[in-house]
Amino acid sequence: MHVSGRIPCNGGFDDELDRWNAVRTIDLPVDHVDQPPARKADVLVRLDIDDTDALLRKAPAAYRARINDVLLTALTYAVTRWTGEPTSIDLEGHGREEMFEDVDVSRTIGWFTTVYPVTLTLPENRPWRQTVQAVRRQLRAVPNNGLGFGALRHLTRRLSTADAPIAFNYLGQWDGAAGGAEDGLFRAVHASIGQEHDPTARDTHLLEVVGGVQDGQLTFSWLYRPDRHDESTVRAVVADFATALHAIATDCGGAR
Repeated sequence: MHVSGRIPCNGGFDDELDRWNAVRTIDLPVDHVDQPPARKADVLVRLDIDDTDALLRKAPAAYRARINDVLLTALTYAVTRWTGEPTSIDLEGHGREEMFEDVDVSRTIGWFTTVYPVTLTLPENRPWRQTVQAVRRQLRAVPNNGLGFGALRHLTRRLSTADAPIAFNYLGQWDGAAGGAEDGLFRAVHASIGQEHDPTARDTHLLEVVGGVQDGQLTFSWLYRPDRHDESTVRAVVADFATALHAIATDCGGAR
């Protein structure tokens, strides 16, 4: 969404305050309580090349949606099957949208990370096309790609919204990100998806879902806290997530 020039720098997010304070964060069930904090573990899921190609290239056109809409539909489907409730997610973005006419970030590097909460609800017993579009509408209702949430929370401290129990971050396509031939001056070097954060750092999220495309395949790392969830619980949710992604890929005519 391009909103250049629409946001004044002085008090420009005040009209979003009631909207963000009204966000309802829904907790996840846990397997354990009152256990000592444990280092995060992870469950990895990797889609095949056909499903990846369908989701990246065919689903957005078929559903008139972005890849994040599709991925978050599958995530919400899996978590809702587990909990029976709408799904609360902290979405992480790169924060590099063109928000102000007098700010040029074209000569900067890195991410200006934005994090904001959404609670997504799926329609009951609807085709995947309508389900993805329902999620798309909910995400499009977020003002200014969520930038105002961080400004109001951290700069004005006027928000009472709790952290969502799940964090989601789609990193995009890493393949060929450096453009580089192996004998060139630059080479792409990537750590495993989901393991770029210090595992000992304090984290308020019970689950962290981090994904991207590596070697032509969508890959997601589900990081969880063993002091709160059993591996079997997380694996069951991840299996439903993978099932939903495969079903969407099949629905849009990409998978065989």
